[in-house]
Amino acid sequence: MINFKETTRFIKANISFHNLSEIGWVLSGQIINVLLNFLIIKQLTRLGTELYGVYALILTVNLLIGSLLYGPITQAFIRFYHENREAGRISVYVKLMNNFVKYAALGMFGLGLVIILILTLSNLYSDYLILSLAVIFIITFKSNEFYSISLNIIRKRKENSLLQNMERIINLLLLWLLFNSSKDSLYTILMIFGTTSILFFTIKYKLFSNFHLGNETKGEINHLDVRNAIISSLKIYAFPFIIWGITGWLQSNSEKWILANYLSTADVGIYAVMMTLVSALIILPNNIITEFSTPIIFQHFSDLSNHEKINSGHKIINLIVLVTIVFTAYASAFTFFWGDEIILLISSEAFTLYSFLLPLFCIGTGLFYVGQAMCNTGMALNVPQKYLLPKIIAGLLSVILNIIFIINYGIIGVAYAMLAVGLLYSVHIMFINGKLKN
Repeated sequence: MINFKETTRFIKANISFHNLSEIGWVLSGQIINVLLNFLIIKQLTRLGTELYGVYALILTVNLLIGSLLYGPITQAFIRFYHENREAGRISVYVKLMNNFVKYAALGMFGLGLVIILILTLSNLYSDYLILSLAVIFIITFKSNEFYSISLNIIRKRKENSLLQNMERIINLLLLWLLFNSSKDSLYTILMIFGTTSILFFTIKYKLFSNFHLGNETKGEINHLDVRNAIISSLKIYAFPFIIWGITGWLQSNSEKWILANYLSTADVGIYAVMMTLVSALIILPNNIITEFSTPIIFQHFSDLSNHEKINSGHKIINLIVLVTIVFTAYASAFTFFWGDEIILLISSEAFTLYSFLLPLFCIGTGLFYVGQAMCNTGMALNVPQKYLLPKIIAGLLSVILNIIFIINYGIIGVAYAMLAVGLLYSVHIMFINGKLKN
């Protein structure tokens, strides 16, 4: 249970002016980011519900790649960055980070070419140009995202926020010029996003290379045993997140493909716009909190024999859970009263058809992210594998329930599935954490 008085005392004792400054930069940067994203979506929805649905499906593939590859490895890099810096291995560690991005991009490019070849030769999908642009878009987007996270690891949140907002502004201006020139197409949009991702990936890479700091242990830095030890620890820690990522993708993205199969890509487009609003109200605040708190939590758990620091880490996790609950309640009430107007503000009347479902989407999403917030306990204790079973159940159950409910109830079936899975997942995580603490 969350002890509110104890948590309040902990905040007053541990949140410094420097931390408040960091929080301010993250919050202000992300608020501007959200507003710019809404303006970008306003432009993109001018494509219509059908084409916007196709764009939303491309984004699900982007998220799948993140779940399978980039997400798990990035999580491991975050977890062990400070330990390796303090141990004097930072040069080896950063070199491994850079090599990961390089080889992941090359691997994705090769895999993309194979998939394009198979799809075009088998006549399953003939538009090889959109497939090629989608591959380039995904590679550049994920590489750019990796160095955004890397800047946050070393707490360069101010620089990262400024760069993210600059990127959104440039994308928005280019989209505005595109749609006002009557030459708009999904091809051009993907080219715009891919080009700006390359530009800002380069900038972030240079900044990260200049900023990362740490004590070096001379003579040990380039030793092969050190490199292999780091790789081994990264693999062991990252592996559960691959399964976690797959099931997480099934839980939060497979419904778009089920909608496309049983209903239409137009329904996918409408649903995607609604979930963008849900994301801004629940998922994005949760991600901001995670970006800020994860390095701090891991620092508190870096020495598992220090019970005082571990207790402080648990209090931070409890605070995150509480904030997630508050955001969920607020988002549900907000969309109940003004959901239709907000969707109309960020898109067009064609996307307001199912706006009455927004509060249910908020509650279902919020329940799931309460469970995600509680997962910080096992991750900090180096036992993320404890959460594999609930993640697998949530992913598989999402697919099964979405198919059943969408066939019988249409798009409202997504809300029913989301509520059921979110509740079961949170209860399961709570049960596991009780056993871990005991």
